[in-house]
Amino acid sequence: MAKTFNNLKADFLTLSKNSDSNNTTLASTLLNLWIRKILALRDWSFNTTSDTITTVANQQAYELPHNCFRVKQVKQLNSDTYYFPQEITSREAWNALNASSDTSSIPTHWFVNESNQLEVYPKSSVAGNTIYVYFRKTAKDYLETDYETGTVTITNGSVYLIGTGTNWTSTMVGRHFSLGYDGFWYEIGGYLTNAYLTLKKKFKGLSVVASSPYEIGELIPLPEGFEDLVLWASLSDYYTHRGENIPLAQEYERRYKEGLEDLKKRDRRTESSILTTEADIMEGIALNDPNDPPEISE
Repeated sequence: MAKTFNNLKADFLTLSKNSDSNNTTLASTLLNLWIRKILALRDWSFNTTSDTITTVANQQAYELPHNCFRVKQVKQLNSDTYYFPQEITSREAWNALNASSDTSSIPTHWFVNESNQLEVYPKSSVAGNTIYVYFRKTAKDYLETDYETGTVTITNGSVYLIGTGTNWTSTMVGRHFSLGYDGFWYEIGGYLTNAYLTLKKKFKGLSVVASSPYEIGELIPLPEGFEDLVLWASLSDYYTHRGENIPLAQEYERRYKEGLEDLKKRDRRTESSILTTEADIMEGIALNDPNDPPEISE
């Protein structure tokens, strides 16, 4: 089952055997630090997404999605035809290309400017075409505790969440919703009122009416089964910097490094490089079982 940031913080406090306020703050700091470090290690496939921009006639620059760290690819749909403009990486080359102010319905090049805006060349001669932007996501700070107040009504096949006794907020957009009975998570796509949210994808579980407990949380941005990499790395730092129980710090470091290698194999693009045998899969699980914390004496 996927883990929220709140779940991981609770695990840290349990395994460090210290739940006072200072250690709770430290747990949040270390976990956020290692989320960022792991996401920055490489161009992970699970940390990429896409969004759309609608062209405006005679406009060249467009705001990028707020969670865009680096644009990977751009394509544009005109009627039923896709066009794939080429990236320009230097300001000098972009200025040279724009020496003449041309317009067209077909883009040939794109550039990300110093204000983190997407510019296209030539300027669009028509409004209403769709630009698809594929990008690596920005690593955000995880701060919120899981929200479980009230009950929820939702119908199988619907994207609409209706709350009873809830105080939902617009900041919940981008977090994930789950009913406890099935363990599946759905990203929240929209906010209307403190008792009305929408999901990005249709709900596939059993319909419930105003009586079901639920959870809204910030999921750790790693594939399911690998969330504890953040925990192992944070605990290794914790014991190393305290200068106590170094063998325990080394054991957590080992778990992190071995789990990271498994994640790299899992993230490769071709099937031939993914762990495929039952023995490999079971070995990976054994190395990273969060329910089997190391027992090393001080």
